[in-house]
Amino acid sequence: MATFPLPERPAQSYKTGGRRFGDDRGSMLHPACDLIAVPGTEIYAVEDGTVVYAPRAFFESGPHIADPDDPKKSICKPGVECLMVYDMLVKHANFLVRYGEIAVRAPKEIVKGAEVKEGQLIAYVGAQTVASMLHFEMYSNTEDISYPTEKGNMKYLNFKPKKTYSRRKDLMDPTDYLDGCVLKPKP
Repeated sequence: MATFPLPERPAQSYKTGGRRFGDDRGSMLHPACDLIAVPGTEIYAVEDGTVVYAPRAFFESGPHIADPDDPKKSICKPGVECLMVYDMLVKHANFLVRYGEIAVRAPKEIVKGAEVKEGQLIAYVGAQTVASMLHFEMYSNTEDISYPTEKGNMKYLNFKPKKTYSRRKDLMDPTDYLDGCVLKPKP
């Protein structure tokens, strides 16, 4: 039985609202389940696996404006603090998990190529300007360890959306998987 990635199930369900997989975000559909948690909350490996990449820049949280030098990009609004959150990719036996919106600090043994055990502490929830969370994405092709973001992709193996998820074609809906996870026993 897989371990739930947080010490407790979130008070706000990852199956409703903007937290759910497939929520319409305007230009794209939400490619994950968001597990709302306090910054610094421990994140555990859901199963045994191998770290494909350790924390790296993922998302800048905060109010953004169009970049005056490149209108296709956005930058943090001047005079307002924006916070960077990170992600890591772990290859498990039958899927990959992108653990997103995590803090840059991770246990020192969590590096590229490290073997992790189910229930092992691998990261912490990162601080954001609005709601802090673990952004939990899953992918079915364990042989493809390329970066999961694929802007504009409309071809998916596991479903037929009317809009892009902006992710690789092997994106999976993690909802049922998370429902089946058990909480890590408290020491």
